[in-house]
Amino acid sequence: MPEDRSVDEETQPESVLLLHTWTSRRTREVAASSGALISKNWVLTHGSSVEGCLATCPKTLKLISNLESGHLVLAKEEIAEESTFRVIREELKNPETNLEEESALLEREGVIAAAWRCPLLKDTLDDDFRGWKVGNETRYTKKLLPVFLLIKLEKTADVEPSTIQKVLRNLSRKMVYPGRGSLVEVESTPFGNPVFIGSVGVGVVSKILGSKGSILLTDAIAYPSSVGGPVYVSGANRSICGMVIASSTSYDGERVDFTLVANLSPCLRQVTGLDLADEQSVDSRLYDLAERSVVVVRCGSDWGSGILLCKETGTILTCSHVVKKAPGRRIRVTLRRSLRGRSSSSAVARLVYRTTYNKPYDVAILRVDPEETQDPLLRNMNTASGPVLRGEPVALVGFPLFPSTEPTISRGYVSRVSWCMVQTSCCVQSGTSGGPVIRWSTGEMIGMMVSNVRSDSGLYPHLNMAIPVSVLSGPLGRYLKTGDTDPLKLLECDDAIIRRAWDLHQPPPSAKL
Repeated sequence: MPEDRSVDEETQPESVLLLHTWTSRRTREVAASSGALISKNWVLTHGSSVEGCLATCPKTLKLISNLESGHLVLAKEEIAEESTFRVIREELKNPETNLEEESALLEREGVIAAAWRCPLLKDTLDDDFRGWKVGNETRYTKKLLPVFLLIKLEKTADVEPSTIQKVLRNLSRKMVYPGRGSLVEVESTPFGNPVFIGSVGVGVVSKILGSKGSILLTDAIAYPSSVGGPVYVSGANRSICGMVIASSTSYDGERVDFTLVANLSPCLRQVTGLDLADEQSVDSRLYDLAERSVVVVRCGSDWGSGILLCKETGTILTCSHVVKKAPGRRIRVTLRRSLRGRSSSSAVARLVYRTTYNKPYDVAILRVDPEETQDPLLRNMNTASGPVLRGEPVALVGFPLFPSTEPTISRGYVSRVSWCMVQTSCCVQSGTSGGPVIRWSTGEMIGMMVSNVRSDSGLYPHLNMAIPVSVLSGPLGRYLKTGDTDPLKLLECDDAIIRRAWDLHQPPPSAKL
């Protein structure tokens, strides 16, 4: 068979809408997902795009079930008889204007040509994501999470192995390995509606997990049917770095607003055989600064985040509710001894002060032996002195979901400011309490995160509240200077206005029309 020459055409990856169609009980079924057009005639997508058909398509189910980790398997011709893909892409008539009115939707038909199960993804999902639930799980969900599919945009799936390798190697050479804190874009078709084709969600690489960094956690929001969509590192040289593998997850009953992304560079290296130099992610300057000042605080089975205020005295700031089990339970603080979490130590902390439960400000001061904080990699958190402005970009650093590894970063904006509270749109999950809200431009702390908003219908990770530095700096400054805890009692605030502001359960005011 002559080799498909279309793989030689150099094209930049772009997002496409995939409509997978198959017959079930004599009814034609359709399921929508996203994918990445990686060359003229080839689309890379995630295994979940075929989840709906597995119960009634035995040949496709056999292909998926028999995949061996790390081995690329060519699809047999009869799989194309069970189901097909309609691949829809947007073509801009004038790329410079980027206007929807000046675009057209182009449609082609495709079939599965090859599939593989990534061993790096499988190991990471098995080890680091125990207790996680992905969307509306079926009996096939976990089986498909580490699977990639290669779709050929022709009616026949017959193809030479060398062609598949060439397609994937061409893609590998275009990819980058992102760093923590890097700005990224998720490009997909939310809800499978062509009206939203090519929609972009912007966020940061919040965390890199697992073997070879195979999974990226990002706060860029991905909606239903976005799975399979490409993820790019933002900037002048916009380059593909990942693929969405889960847009809706929960952990221990808590909705998680981070998106799970496959880090394509190490994942593709498993099947292409390319001996690329070991890629090291370059963390953003902001992440590097914050990692030196943010610690894990544990009290019994609970954990949260803490802020290193003073290395010389071993003083750490956190939330009172993080250490609510003290003194009945010992407080331990995990300090980073090297960047990227390669080394750390645990130190016993003494509770110096905490606000009582019924007070609006949720603050606790801890101390560890100063010898534990003299490592040169640790640094005091710098606090901001200027006013906090509504709409300014900020980041939140803490230890949600994964307390035993390096911190997680989320980018957002100041959504509202008052003299007693800073509200942000950063992503807050359990374990982030006590972490710093920092200015994106300088890395200076403007507040300490306390909580996100919860209601009877659930929690809202992107609506949250922090105590401003302006409230904390006076009492903390006097305590650090004198060692006297009396100034900290100023945080035991009984002001009626502040109480109302932090009473998140109060009913909305009534209005007369």
